[in-house]
Amino acid sequence: MAESAYNPARDSAIIGDTAIPARREACVVGDRFVALTKIEEVQTVSQFVASLRRGGPVPERVLAVQGVSQFELDYLREELNKRQAAGTEIVPPVSPRLGRDIVHKQREPNVLLADLTRTGSDAYTAGLWLHADNELFGDHQTGQHVQGLVIIEAMRQMFIAVFETAYGRHNSHRDFYVVWDSIDITFQSFLFPLPASIHCEILEEDLSDESRAGYRMRMRVLQNEVCAADATVRFGGYDQSRIEAAETKRARRAVHEYLRARAAATEPVGVTS
Repeated sequence: MAESAYNPARDSAIIGDTAIPARREACVVGDRFVALTKIEEVQTVSQFVASLRRGGPVPERVLAVQGVSQFELDYLREELNKRQAAGTEIVPPVSPRLGRDIVHKQREPNVLLADLTRTGSDAYTAGLWLHADNELFGDHQTGQHVQGLVIIEAMRQMFIAVFETAYGRHNSHRDFYVVWDSIDITFQSFLFPLPASIHCEILEEDLSDESRAGYRMRMRVLQNEVCAADATVRFGGYDQSRIEAAETKRARRAVHEYLRARAAATEPVGVTS
């Protein structure tokens, strides 16, 4: 049986985790992830800057992890310079982020992947990149871990990115509309707003129908070599003209059936047409 994200027996074994011996590096997250500052080695951007302004210690290196955008990176550099700490290195999150044509998103904060790399004939990997203003954080961030909905969306962007890289770019004269048929996902451990990677393997590829490229892919989200989630997804990449025509046909039928049902419900009892 697969493990769940929370396993009391397993998690009790890590209570005595080894402390970090030195504080030469500061781990800084975006203000969105303030809950993670229960861990004493972690600070938000605002907490770190406030500490600097109070005359707190200046680290040799700032590890800027999830939720820290270029805007915050510039802010950190400015504040370090005020403390005459120009030599302090700021290690930014993974980059570059992926473009609109690869992940099918229109706003940069909603992109969850960076640095897509082909690692084998049918294998790809990408870094997880969390922007503090991502659409999924607006009303659904509880606790210290990253919510499951964010993981599912990251996987959705990953299989679309792999599809576009493996197939779409070789058919650049066509516009594709990706429709997923199923996803089977297991959450195995909590994922925290720290560096993580998403690994994708193409398991099946069906290109027999020219208007539909069918795929089955497996994806895993890893953090510190621990699998946070494992999923298998099946989907098709359709020519946009074909899927739009089918969608419009079904939408029209749904509207007409709804209106017929409404008319039947409001028709006086005993009146027949």
